[in-house]
Amino acid sequence: MIRRSILSAALAALVLSGPMMAAAEEKPKEGKDDPLMTQQVDLMPVAIPILYHDVLVNYVFVRIRVHLFRPTDGPTIHTKEPYIRDKLVRTANRTSFNAPNDLNRVDAAAIEQMLFKVIEGMVGRGVVQRVEIFEQTPQKGLPRPNP
Repeated sequence: MIRRSILSAALAALVLSGPMMAAAEEKPKEGKDDPLMTQQVDLMPVAIPILYHDVLVNYVFVRIRVHLFRPTDGPTIHTKEPYIRDKLVRTANRTSFNAPNDLNRVDAAAIEQMLFKVIEGMVGRGVVQRVEIFEQTPQKGLPRPNP
């Protein structure tokens, strides 16, 4: 009787451990969190000044995502990130990226176009697929300006 219960317990343990052993032998999947295997790179948030009649009234923090053609170019973008953000801030202080009639947003298309040219100039042609602003957070919520 004891022998049967030991054999049945061993058999049950063997049957139940089969799927766990097979799962352990599988290759780890290339995850989205691995920076070397992704095809998009998120830059740190950047504060863009908002001017109204040449007076600083607000800052909008933008989060930028760079989409790449090849995943091997991700580390290149990460090494150039401080220079990319510096160029964006310097350009934003000279050129107004305000959204029309809104002091809480930036003109995303203008920034994306400028950044595409800057990044392509730093890392080379054929690396950057597109640049996207995926989040805009104003420092202060301001009402729409009077025309």
